[in-house]
Amino acid sequence: NYAAGDYLQYFGGRLQPHFLQRAASGAIYSIHSPGVSVVVLPAFAIAGYPGAVFVVMLLAGLTAALAWGTAWRLSGSAAGAWVGVLAVFATAPFFFHTLTIYPDGVGALPVMAAVWMIARLDESWEPSPRLLAALGAGLAVLPWLHTRFALLAAALAAIAIARLVVRPAFAPQVDSELRRGKPAAAARIAVFLAVPVLAAAAWFAYFWLIWRTPNPLAPYGADAESSLSYIVRGLAGLLIDQQHGVITTAPIYALAVAGMWPLFRARRRLATELLVIVVPYVVAVSTYAMWWGGTSAPARLVAAILPLAVIPIACVWARVRWLRI
Repeated sequence: NYAAGDYLQYFGGRLQPHFLQRAASGAIYSIHSPGVSVVVLPAFAIAGYPGAVFVVMLLAGLTAALAWGTAWRLSGSAAGAWVGVLAVFATAPFFFHTLTIYPDGVGALPVMAAVWMIARLDESWEPSPRLLAALGAGLAVLPWLHTRFALLAAALAAIAIARLVVRPAFAPQVDSELRRGKPAAAARIAVFLAVPVLAAAAWFAYFWLIWRTPNPLAPYGADAESSLSYIVRGLAGLLIDQQHGVITTAPIYALAVAGMWPLFRARRRLATELLVIVVPYVVAVSTYAMWWGGTSAPARLVAAILPLAVIPIACVWARVRWLRI
């Protein structure tokens, strides 16, 4: 495909192969994960590049719907939920990732779906086995979209498992589960993890078959594009860089920071879980030398978690009256 220039129909110029480490066979394999290609493949086969873009837009729409529903349930304000959705999905840091073929816009959907489940588990809600399996499958997709998303998948899975084990005291099914013992929770966890466990085994096997090591960093070889010494610069760039900073290009995200306090007061455990998801991931991607994510919209490396900002924005909107004057 590359040698034939198949991509020239939707890219204006020759592309250099994106590889750093040859496979054990000596062949060239891209450093990019194959997940996004698989996701858009059916639409691409039917309608070419516009079809692939349509899929990314559709997934972004589903992400926005989940974000709105979650924010509405937690804030109790439909207006606040709409403000949060518009603040995230209609501003540069995320909007342009709904129109381009990058893993970040696609990855936002399973991340938001998992947070939706965690928020529902904070209430008296009993997920069906089929829904649990589907949400687990969504997390299983994340590492296949990009290796760095394995951090998000692991954090979300750990939080979801903890939620399935320790249910809120006001949930009506808790008493019956205590009478039945642990197997009820264990069965839910088994259903939730069935696909992720198989997908993880396949993911490590993928690297073993090509590079003869299960290390997910094998495609990068000895490249030193990530270092702890880059963190300060990376954090500053992701937040306030003139061209790529989240706050600089969309100042309304400052409301998300302010909204964590009312969310923490109302749902302390949930607010803490959001921080556990966001903070380690942001620190991890700030170690990249190319923290801006290449030729892309602002803050691409954190775009997958930006829809989570809808929740605190809705919470602060619902509780601070002067914002609505």
